[in-house]
Amino acid sequence: MNIVLGILFGALLIKDVAPLADRYLLRGIAEGLAILAGSVWLVAKGNRLPWIRYWLLIGYLGILALAIDPSKGVYGVVQVLSLAATILFFIAYAEFTTGEVPLHNRIIFFLTLALTVIC
Repeated sequence: MNIVLGILFGALLIKDVAPLADRYLLRGIAEGLAILAGSVWLVAKGNRLPWIRYWLLIGYLGILALAIDPSKGVYGVVQVLSLAATILFFIAYAEFTTGEVPLHNRIIFFLTLALTVIC
């Protein structure tokens, strides 16, 4: 999960700051890997999760799915699936690292660094 998190952060950062080919290519690869890793982890251990903790995120995704603009075509669906992939991975990752405070502090540090570079 840590390797997938690193790939996800790296690819999403590179797509925003580097003029490499098609930015959707890196995004698609990173989020495809994230949804695969998150889904596999949740299928293996998801039946014991306190899903009530994530009701707000799941509700938000449901509202986004209902608000897809049909005039945008496939683009709106892809955007919602992209966000769903990232949220699903981070739910799995949050449960995977429960109780590991030093790991959470490192993630916050790298996230702050990445957002500073993007800004």
